[in-house]
Amino acid sequence: MYLWAGAPAKAATAVRAAMTLFTTGPDGMTGNDDLGTMSAWYVFSSLGLYPTMSGGDFLALSSPQFASSVVRIGHYGARQGGTLTVTAPGASDAKRYVRSVSLGGRQVARTWLDWGQVAHGGKPAHRLSTEPSSWGTGPGAEPPSVGAARKG
Repeated sequence: MYLWAGAPAKAATAVRAAMTLFTTGPDGMTGNDDLGTMSAWYVFSSLGLYPTMSGGDFLALSSPQFASSVVRIGHYGARQGGTLTVTAPGASDAKRYVRSVSLGGRQVARTWLDWGQVAHGGKPAHRLSTEPSSWGTGPGAEPPSVGAARKG
């Protein structure tokens, strides 16, 4: 919700806090019996790209957990397939606030990427900081609303 409210720095803190609930012991997240959906969210959010709702055709942006990650996107006809390389030099729990994101060398001011922008791979590059920034707080930076979804 923080991305829609213009407070992506708070989203970074909430996502990191949610990640601490995943353990290999019996004291992990209560009710984590969803056939892997929460585990998939954990992997996505570790990349700094995650779905916010079922059927959405976009990925929310937040701070990656790792300095570099490589994901091979499976082929589905001509609709998708490629390599996604996410970078976030110095990523850590302390350095979790996004200062900027670029994709293919172009700055991304929004707090989300359309699936079409990464369906064939790409190189999202995050610059992180230990302090909140103004990234993603401008008008129109919020992810699409369900009510504003494309029809067709």
